[in-house]
Amino acid sequence: MPHDMKTFYWSLFFLAALFCDAVFISMNDDKLRVFSKPLLVLLLIALVLNATPRYTAPLKTGLLVALVASWFGDVLLLRPGTTFFIAGIAAFLVAQVAYGLSFNALRQQKGIRFRPLMLVPVLTYYVCLISLLFEHLGDFLIPVLVYGVVISFMLAMALQLVRLKNRRSAALLFGGALLFVTSDSILALSRFYWKQSSTPIELLIMLTYGLAQLFLCIGLLNHIAPPRTPKKSPEALRQELLN
Repeated sequence: MPHDMKTFYWSLFFLAALFCDAVFISMNDDKLRVFSKPLLVLLLIALVLNATPRYTAPLKTGLLVALVASWFGDVLLLRPGTTFFIAGIAAFLVAQVAYGLSFNALRQQKGIRFRPLMLVPVLTYYVCLISLLFEHLGDFLIPVLVYGVVISFMLAMALQLVRLKNRRSAALLFGGALLFVTSDSILALSRFYWKQSSTPIELLIMLTYGLAQLFLCIGLLNHIAPPRTPKKSPEALRQELLN
């Protein structure tokens, strides 16, 4: 099956699982979410392995590290308690580092010049959000500050890729990074600033997170999958046999 078709079908499986998870959130059924939420990233890992069998590349390794770390983060954040929350942040910190380094490697691979000016909007957003949360973070101050820096790094690296020649990939990577930051920002606001959550907020967090992971995965897969071997004409095959 062609790489594009494999990606399409696995993406449908992922969207179906994301829909089921959203239904369970609406039902406030945490017992079913123990199965549905971890399944999401597992499907993306299966997508990467199925779309690129026996093919190794640094970008593939970086993507798999990001997805595996995200899976651990999802599982840990399903558990109540401060310890599991901190461990979940640590797991997602690893994922953000892996994504950020992968984006930077792709930038270098494509010969895209790093533009420091593109850091300005990301730094501005980070400073504004932390200023809003600062007085409410308490014991979580250092973990949130560090995680904020790392996810801002990831977004900044994705922003550098808006000049990719593959416009679809550029849109997926920047859109995915932006959705990831949106999801985590809403989560931080609901936990530390509003100090309350609700079903609509939980749905928004999960949908933006799920789509972020899907977009980032497909965006990087565009540069990971082995190039297609052009089909040779009968005449070319005949010439090879003659030679």
